[in-house]
Amino acid sequence: HQKMELSMTENDRAGQLTCHDELNDILSSFPPGIVHAVGYGSGVFAQQQQRRECNDGLNATTDDATNEELPMIDLIFVVDDPIAWHAENVRLYPHHYSFTSRTLGPKFISSVQQSSFGAKVYFNPLVESPSSWQREGTSRRMIKYGVVQTNDLLSDLRQWDYLYLAGRMHKPTVTIGNEDEEIMQAQKECNLNYALA
Repeated sequence: HQKMELSMTENDRAGQLTCHDELNDILSSFPPGIVHAVGYGSGVFAQQQQRRECNDGLNATTDDATNEELPMIDLIFVVDDPIAWHAENVRLYPHHYSFTSRTLGPKFISSVQQSSFGAKVYFNPLVESPSSWQREGTSRRMIKYGVVQTNDLLSDLRQWDYLYLAGRMHKPTVTIGNEDEEIMQAQKECNLNYALA
């Protein structure tokens, strides 16, 4: 497994619900080949009236004092080779995939991901986090992760081909691990500027 560090400043962490240690641990539980990853949504960022303490000392939030159920963590994984990545991920986590996807294999999964009928992203929703990070007295967090090929994300950020991931990235996101320079440049110079135009 790869070791990655969360890329954030202290100011970026102010509204963060999920601790950087937890995000880092989740990401490192997946196969190598993730060139860029982002977290987003109510499982990553605090919503109104949510509050909890993280092990790393950051203030974060929950609407339930007992912390029994926190919102699902939403993630996007960017990979250069989706067939190779899905092959390893199916081997490690077959239960993340539907019976059809497991049976037909990584080439099928990649063809669904890259078909012209969708937004070029393959989601595995409502799966238990493979992370070992767990707070005492709580159940393991649920996650949803989408896998997109690097060139498909870059195209959406630059040209709004589908505006699915590009639109998602108009909202607050946390970059987890290594920042891909080309993706960050497309996000700042194209996607966010288009949104402000």
